Amino acid sequence: MPQLAAPSTLRTCPDPRVTFTPWVEDGLLSAFLPLLRCQNRHFVAPERPVYAVDAVRSPSPHPFRKPDLVGPGLLFVASLISLGLFSCQSSEEPSTSSSSHWIVCASDEDCDNLPQTATCGTEGEAKGYCVDEEGSPVELLPTVEIDFAATGIDEELFRYELGAGLRNNELQTYTSDEANVFVDGDELVFSARYDEATGEYNSGSLELVEPMRFGRLEATFRSDVGSGASPSFWLLPDTPGDPETTCADGLDCAESTWPVWGGIVILSGRADGSTIMGLSYAADEDGVLNLRESMTNVPDSLSASESHHFALERGPKRMNWYVDHELVHSVDLEDATIHHPNGVHPFLQEFRIKLNLAVGGLTEDPMAADYPRETRVSNLRLWEYNGQ
Repeated sequence: MPQLAAPSTLRTCPDPRVTFTPWVEDGLLSAFLPLLRCQNRHFVAPERPVYAVDAVRSPSPHPFRKPDLVGPGLLFVASLISLGLFSCQSSEEPSTSSSSHWIVCASDEDCDNLPQTATCGTEGEAKGYCVDEEGSPVELLPTVEIDFAATGIDEELFRYELGAGLRNNELQTYTSDEANVFVDGDELVFSARYDEATGEYNSGSLELVEPMRFGRLEATFRSDVGSGASPSFWLLPDTPGDPETTCADGLDCAESTWPVWGGIVILSGRADGSTIMGLSYAADEDGVLNLRESMTNVPDSLSASESHHFALERGPKRMNWYVDHELVHSVDLEDATIHHPNGVHPFLQEFRIKLNLAVGGLTEDPMAADYPRETRVSNLRLWEYNGQ
């Protein structure tokens, strides 16, 4: 499986082509490695798994890979630092990163889930990275990187979803009111509220204008749980085709574009602090289309006091889900049971990205006295592969 940088952990140096990752800081060289990384070179720490990809647009022709800087070497580096020859910006994690990523590989198999034909590079700078048929490294390029503190809710990036009774027998009315959707510092906040005057619940729902096809989508969440509050981070087809009749095991049939054109869930919060993630689709079973799902439940992954990081990696052959940078679920998109409406694979199409805080519906009933309830989102980022 190709190993990608966890982009939310990237930090920047003055040269925007270079980033470094925090795990190289935790050894004897902790005071010096971040400064060395500013020299537009790769560094691989000794005897550590290469989880992170150095995000370098144009790597040095002579990558720095020597891990044995000890003794006099440290004194030499310290002298250069004292003279001001090495310098970096703040070590604090930035809210955005303009870096692209090359994809680390050990074999061609690590490059088989990319939108273009790719193999594992064996020569020059591209050695150990996935390359296309022309020998150029495949890049993961940033297409959406939102600094909420700087931009607020930018309506060139987001659309409001408005209305009541939209799905799942939920109780809330989605509004664009600042009481329901707003920015607090660097966090996007969804606030579900009970209106005593009307006896109704109001909340917020947004979707990104930019759709996603193949790449990586991620965000960090803090959220109240329980009393019917259910945060969601999910995707629906951007331009679904014709609706088809789908059933639940042959019963309760309805004509719709879902699930025949697919649905993807990165986070669906539950009252016990767990999250559901996976995908839904239609399966052709003896001439009847039935709803099928490949979902997993991740316990203790949602909290109002602790942040948790959620990510989806989409490729043409499989999808992978991550919680706090750990792989928790994977789906084979070449599964023959997935129905192809009009001969089209539903999960090879563009999907639109949605975030919302629902009330009731598929979760427990709300208690008005427990409201307002909040979900806070930060580090919302989308990367997509070049060449798709």
